[in-house]
Amino acid sequence: MKSEIKLKPCPFCGNEYPMIEHEYYTDTVKICCPHCQSEFSLDCTAGHNRDKDKLIKAWNRRAL
Repeated sequence: MKSEIKLKPCPFCGNEYPMIEHEYYTDTVKICCPHCQSEFSLDCTAGHNRDKDKLIKAWNRRAL
């Protein structure tokens, strides 16, 4: 299921297109900036969709 929450630009470089990735071998969801390589992640063992929304909300709260 795809999240309905829109990602804001990277707070470090302003890139408009950060990416959400799920690393299956570590069971981690992370947001990555392909421009400056910054990343932000959470352990998602408790439920992928709920934690993905939590991750996006945390990313969006960070100041530009």
